[in-house]
Amino acid sequence: MINANDMAQEHQKKYKGVRRRKWGKWVSETRVPGTQERLWLGTYTTPVAAAVAYDVALYCLRGESSVETLNFPDLKLPASVRGGMSPRSIQKAASDAGMAIDAQMILSKSPEQEGVSSTGIGEMAENGREGCGVGDENELKEGEDSSLCIDDYLY
Repeated sequence: MINANDMAQEHQKKYKGVRRRKWGKWVSETRVPGTQERLWLGTYTTPVAAAVAYDVALYCLRGESSVETLNFPDLKLPASVRGGMSPRSIQKAASDAGMAIDAQMILSKSPEQEGVSSTGIGEMAENGREGCGVGDENELKEGEDSSLCIDDYLY
């Protein structure tokens, strides 16, 4: 769970898998275990959103053993997040999670209200974004458009 104290410290804390572009956007990526391949996770408005995307991808790639090394080990992940997903499906799940955080922060009216609510990203994804899970029936196929818009996450 991310609260206002976490947000106040976000400029002081450096999240794993996250870096800031010169123009102020935050990006996230990770390496696929056992390869030199990088998995691009997206560009976000806030470092917290990029860190959540990284956490989702790391959990998908490394499973339960990664929980203690996550940026937010107490974060409740979506039920659709699991091991054995394709890299494209991991990218989509991570991007969905990060964009949901960005959307939630944009909707927040005051800095004290920013952050992940106690429901967690898992419930936000399941309750507010039906059909966006990354299950077998929703798995992103090669060649499909994965363009995302923040309006998709405002609910």
